[in-house]
Amino acid sequence: MTKRIKQRSEKTLLPLREGFGLESKRPLLIPAVSMYLTCLLSYLLSDSLLPVKTIVFLIVLFLTLTAVHVLISGRKNLIKYILIYFSIASVCLYMSLDIGFALNNKEDVSDILTVNKIERRLDGSMRIEASDESGVRVMVITGETSDVREGDVVRVTGDIKPPKEGSNPGSFSYRDYLKRKGIKLVSFSEDIEVISRSNGFIYYFQNAVFTLRTKILGRFTENKGLTAAVCLGDSSLLDDGVIYQFKMCNCSHLLAVSGMHFAGFLFILPYVFKSLKISKNKALAIYILLSVFIGLMTGFKESVTRAAVMSCCSFAERDRVSAMSLASVVMLAADPFSAVSTGFLMSFSSCMAIICLGDRLSSFLEKINIPKLLRDVIAPGICATFGLMPFWDYSCYRISPALFLIQLIGGFICQVLCIFFVPAVLTGITAPLDLMFNLLMWLIRKGCAISVFTSVPSGLLSGLILSAFGLTVILLLPSCFAKRYLAKPASLVIAVCLGFSVFKALFRPGVTVVFADVGQGDCCLIITPDKTCLIDGGVYEEGDTTVRDILDFYGIAEVDIAFMSHWDTDHAAGLVALARQNRIKALYTGFTGVDKDVSDFLNATDLGTDFPECVNKVRAGDVFELSTEVKLSILYPDQASGGGNKQSLVMRLDSGDVSVLFTGDIDSETEAVLLEEGLITDVDILKVAHHGSRYSTSESFLDAADPEYAVISVGENNFYGHPADETIARLEQRDITILRTDTMGAVIICDKGTCVLSR
Repeated sequence: MTKRIKQRSEKTLLPLREGFGLESKRPLLIPAVSMYLTCLLSYLLSDSLLPVKTIVFLIVLFLTLTAVHVLISGRKNLIKYILIYFSIASVCLYMSLDIGFALNNKEDVSDILTVNKIERRLDGSMRIEASDESGVRVMVITGETSDVREGDVVRVTGDIKPPKEGSNPGSFSYRDYLKRKGIKLVSFSEDIEVISRSNGFIYYFQNAVFTLRTKILGRFTENKGLTAAVCLGDSSLLDDGVIYQFKMCNCSHLLAVSGMHFAGFLFILPYVFKSLKISKNKALAIYILLSVFIGLMTGFKESVTRAAVMSCCSFAERDRVSAMSLASVVMLAADPFSAVSTGFLMSFSSCMAIICLGDRLSSFLEKINIPKLLRDVIAPGICATFGLMPFWDYSCYRISPALFLIQLIGGFICQVLCIFFVPAVLTGITAPLDLMFNLLMWLIRKGCAISVFTSVPSGLLSGLILSAFGLTVILLLPSCFAKRYLAKPASLVIAVCLGFSVFKALFRPGVTVVFADVGQGDCCLIITPDKTCLIDGGVYEEGDTTVRDILDFYGIAEVDIAFMSHWDTDHAAGLVALARQNRIKALYTGFTGVDKDVSDFLNATDLGTDFPECVNKVRAGDVFELSTEVKLSILYPDQASGGGNKQSLVMRLDSGDVSVLFTGDIDSETEAVLLEEGLITDVDILKVAHHGSRYSTSESFLDAADPEYAVISVGENNFYGHPADETIARLEQRDITILRTDTMGAVIICDKGTCVLSR
């Protein structure tokens, strides 16, 4: 019996012994994991009780590690390991308190700040990270370079306030981005007054480096924006359209200097070290110095710093896992907020995929006679892309073999550009690089044309993507500690994720209505399983960017039906922008003649007088079936006599138990006509007319419609004073829930009657 108990005990302790055996071979593994978990938990659980929670967590961590050590090895070297674990816990406590203080400090600060870090951009603008006397961090954005140095005490003239959140599905949230850096406030200031100066050495050094970067860029007469982005890590000179094209091709990473770029810059070094028989220590010193130089030339942004650290650690360590552990420890110690940086997670996920799967894939490519030079490029590229699978949903990744090939070829071109960049700068012969840049842009344009039709609905495939990623890892991972003891728990988690994904796909809403935040304008997207519909598109710029990005987020290549409620630019111009992008199949409106309103619209959007003839005409009584259970009915007008507000289309959407009334910019006079003809009946949601103007949404109209929710599409601090106090008062008197895009962002409603706000 005793022997059996002993055998069972030995079997139970085997995983622990193997784990600690792994730790003894890679001593930085436990510190790296402990530091990362501490930073992540501190960020996610940050509140006023964070110090207490942190201390409890670290005591448990310390006691657990010590107990496990005693359990598997007795008291051998116990004092040594207690000191090690205590040091790890102390470092983790410091990092946790740093994160907690940054996230829990006050949001009211003075305009007197101390400059901590400056990012100078090649377009002349600056990003300044500063803090007040209490340590509150502020991001100061200025449009033109000024004589500000790190350590200076300055006064900013712009308002200091929390940054904006993403107000639409798929939109970039600047607030979340800065929060992951420990910054909660931002100021846009054109005038920065220096109160006291710091030591000028760092300033003069940075200024010299920036001048050198500018002179390097001046060597290139063509493709300056691409050169600055790909080779110098600064995308400020690129047009927004070019950045969008790279995003659509899953190639945004090519515009930020990363590990792939470093591999190109330093491509020849290992061969030089080997041919000259330079010792490991000397080679490492040279490698670090060159990495620092490249970092200075590329601005030492977050991605550059991460790439430099990971590249140096990979060159220094004896194995890849130790290298990643060392890189993690260095980056987390320098900046605890790295743990929640998306770039940090994506970089390490890609590297771990290369570590786990690279050798197997390279062996497979060798069997099919792929040359070694190509294997060294193709294998890491494929593995890195696979490692990014958990982030595909976050980055709106477009699944397509053609785009995957474009991504690989684009990565190869960028590596070639980085390899020959320094020789081109030294010799002044830039024609070959210009040729490669032109080839890259040609490739990206072709990919962008394909990408519109390869979008996938965000969120719907997240469970499937994670499941596919997990299963592939379990199948391809070589036999090791992790595979032996974590395969079964991981399979259970994958099964649960897959189940939730299938459930979500089977029980998704029959219709989703998105009232987009397009500023002082109107735009509503209706999504059903069969068709998509767009009612208005805001002003031209909003349609060209905001509405386009919403369509991309939901995986909509082309809208099946689009309606112009009337011909005002804040409703219809955005649809013109989308039509020029070939994102609309059919366009409808109530008036297709040319009057003063239509003529003004055509002049504002540079359209010919024949454009109205290209738009389909609708009238009261027309019904559009968006699916078997969803229909959109035209209520007014029967025969439109003009393109102005009074002749706006009035439409009703019915889906199951949910109904929505769209009213364009009608006024009280048109409302009276609708009431007289008995066209207005009970609805659940009312799109308030004319952005909440006082001249619409009358009491009698509200009595007839009797909505539960009222959606007001309006711009923040707009010139017209919309929505009017009188309109708000009429809605509040009837206990109607008011949803405003200027304060809440996009309003999303499904046929279950659930209202979800983007903020």
